[in-house]
Amino acid sequence: MKKAIEINSNVVVFDTLPKKWKEKTAISEVEYYDFGFRDYVEPQLLEGQTYGDRFKDLNSDTFSIEVVEYPVLSNIQKLGAKVKNTTTGVYVYSAINKTEEDLALEQKAVDDGLNLTKKIMINKFESDTDNLIKQVVGNRAQEYALAEEEAISFKAAGYPSNDVPSSISSDAIANGRTNQNACDLILQMANNWRTAQMALRSNRLLSKAQAKAAIDVPSLNIIKQTWDTFIASLKVQIIE
Repeated sequence: MKKAIEINSNVVVFDTLPKKWKEKTAISEVEYYDFGFRDYVEPQLLEGQTYGDRFKDLNSDTFSIEVVEYPVLSNIQKLGAKVKNTTTGVYVYSAINKTEEDLALEQKAVDDGLNLTKKIMINKFESDTDNLIKQVVGNRAQEYALAEEEAISFKAAGYPSNDVPSSISSDAIANGRTNQNACDLILQMANNWRTAQMALRSNRLLSKAQAKAAIDVPSLNIIKQTWDTFIASLKVQIIE
């Protein structure tokens, strides 16, 4: 049988008696008893029951644990007092109606949690956007802008062979392209990125507005899933 002892107001249960206690070994049954060890009786649970607090049963001079039954609560109810059924020995909680203050505090907790989730999600939309821009452009925004500017001028001049901007010629040489192909590709990539930026901006603003207007966490989760799908799809399109 399991044994138990009370230590600092807590009932500690042992599957077997410890071989050493308070620096003493070869302890007899009487000495274990004098130390405070008692049999630990654990009642069997019926359906719908659970264990509660451990306690010392003065009547039987053993330690045991409460058997507790909880009522099914509606949204406007909370647990009341715990009362022992003197016939069965089971502790039963009553159900009482929540006060207006209880309901107000619960609603505040829900609202606070929802607002915090909204804030975290909106920050995610912003950071995802910043990270994607950094991933694509990095610190080369001026370089890419100059390359696009030179490509526009080069194309407008009819792709002249004797006056090729360095942005065009360096790309053509590095990648084995003609100057015209390099120019057109620079313009295509610039246009693709500008289109992606507009999609990124419109989806970010829409997602933020939807998050602010969401009435519960499940709605926020749907908004997040839609955003994550969009970001994943955009990355595939623009990141080589």
